[in-house]
Amino acid sequence: GDALHRAALALQVDAAELLGTPSLSFEALDREQLQLAFVFCNESLCQMKEAELSALQHLLQERVLAANVAACHLAFAGFEAFPPDKTWLVARFKVPEPLLHLRKAVWRACREFGVAYPDALWLPCIKVGRFRGPKGQVDKITSLDCLAQYSPTTPARALGLTVVCGEHHGLACDEWARALSFEQGNPLDTGTP
Repeated sequence: GDALHRAALALQVDAAELLGTPSLSFEALDREQLQLAFVFCNESLCQMKEAELSALQHLLQERVLAANVAACHLAFAGFEAFPPDKTWLVARFKVPEPLLHLRKAVWRACREFGVAYPDALWLPCIKVGRFRGPKGQVDKITSLDCLAQYSPTTPARALGLTVVCGEHHGLACDEWARALSFEQGNPLDTGTP
């Protein structure tokens, strides 16, 4: 997460100069906000009864354990302005097959419980911040080569799945984090790539 956050902070200091686009600024996300979205769930997740939520948690834990992805590493593929409006700067990653299979299994489990949005092409990326300025200025970004010096030099390691949800009375995030950790039995490292 440090390399990605340094890139975001450099842009936040002087996006117009780095990118050669006047009237353009950049708002970096906090380091804690850097996360790779795996499966998008709808608002039904936060409205589930405790028994259903527990059943979903156990099903997801089974999928995580069966996937055996503790050794999966994600290779950095580059920075890009995320389509369609290109206002988000994202760090793209190449994901190994076992993690792709786990993503599909998790999406299917969430779909069984009626909490997953319809599946779409997954673009493994981490949002690092947002471009601010007139639409015409954002469209003028032709290269992000200025960020090459901030590219992660080692592959990121997936540590587990995190459920991000609005307030839910039965959603104990620490319990979910332990259940969905890729390294069962080890203390959970909450670092991000």
